[in-house]
Amino acid sequence: MTNRGSDWRREQFRRTLEHWRASNFDPHVVLGIPRGAPKSLIIDSHRRWVTAYHPDRHDGDPLATELTQRLNAARDELFAGARRSVQSQPERQRRQAEAQPQRAAQEEERRRQEEERELQAYIREERRRQEDELDQAVLEAEQLIRDAARKKHRQSQVREQRERVPEDQRRKQDKERRRRANKAKQRKQEKARLRRARKAGKRDKKRR
Repeated sequence: MTNRGSDWRREQFRRTLEHWRASNFDPHVVLGIPRGAPKSLIIDSHRRWVTAYHPDRHDGDPLATELTQRLNAARDELFAGARRSVQSQPERQRRQAEAQPQRAAQEEERRRQEEERELQAYIREERRRQEDELDQAVLEAEQLIRDAARKKHRQSQVREQRERVPEDQRRKQDKERRRRANKAKQRKQEKARLRRARKAGKRDKKRR
């Protein structure tokens, strides 16, 4: 019975070592704790497993001895890492303090360059807008000059035509133009009267 229990323990020790070896003896896996565990958890886990695997409790079993050594090594490795982290913290703070003015200067230079780019873009846009307005004003002025020239040309043509037409014929033409103008005015008035009548009829229907 004793031999069977000893064989079972040795098999468990062997499987535990194989599991640790598969993790490349990661101290967190060896001690069975999560990453970033506090110091108190490291100490408690190490004490519990060392007590369970101590060779004095297993008649000096070599596997128990190796397990205990791996546990001690994992604890020492985690404690050394914690000490390095604590010792390197002032150095990191010093480097950060030294780099702070440089970062501030770089940020200021970046902000200045950004403002310069925005100013240059605004100047280009304003210059383009002024050029467009000037071009539009020139086009409008040229159009006005052409319109005035055409109007003057038409007026001169009318004057020349009138000078060529005899007086009595000119009177007839003026009379005809007035008659046509009166007719057009009467047609407009008639259309307006009809529209008013239709609107009045629609209002009477709505009232009924």
